[in-house]
Amino acid sequence: MSSTSADVRERVVVGYDGSAPSAAAVEWAAEQANVRGLALEVRHVVEPLPTMGTEYLAGVTDEDLQKAADRGAQEGAEIAAGAAGSGQPPVIALGLVGHPVARLVDGSESAALLVVGAHGHGDLASRLIGSVAFAATVHARCPVAVVRGAPPPRPATGRPVMVGVDGSRSSLAALLEAAGIAERAGAELVIVGTWRAAAPGRYGPGS
Repeated sequence: MSSTSADVRERVVVGYDGSAPSAAAVEWAAEQANVRGLALEVRHVVEPLPTMGTEYLAGVTDEDLQKAADRGAQEGAEIAAGAAGSGQPPVIALGLVGHPVARLVDGSESAALLVVGAHGHGDLASRLIGSVAFAATVHARCPVAVVRGAPPPRPATGRPVMVGVDGSRSSLAALLEAAGIAERAGAELVIVGTWRAAAPGRYGPGS
């Protein structure tokens, strides 16, 4: 495994926190890095100690936090290595101490793709992406893939890539990214546009 940074925009970055959704994201990201011929960087972020209540964490040092971050990143990198199969891309294990969203967004500055797992607990939350995934999609500086389910779905013949468009600049970017994923996988690209019908009489005749 490589321990050096890849060239600008020549890597896929994935967040791993030890959860099943993030493991699925690592597997999906490893495949994407493989088919794109890019390096894969697995980031595991450990939050710093709180400024209050540290009496319950006596003896925990910054070095301990960094070691925990390194262990988590290495665990994620091993998952990636097992998922990529033949033609495995270089895998970079990067353990960091800080806020997870901030560290993932930092990684997106020089990435071709940022991948995160969807988080949720309970009937309602399971339909929503987690706070880290949501914030990453809002603030990232590159395309973001939020992976749901394990094993993660993989585009292929008979399993199309679907993208929604609304004419905005962001939807055009999504369309281009989806087209690239579909082309590399030999999958059909399904483009979906929707229109919300106006309330009766508002804009039609007689309004």
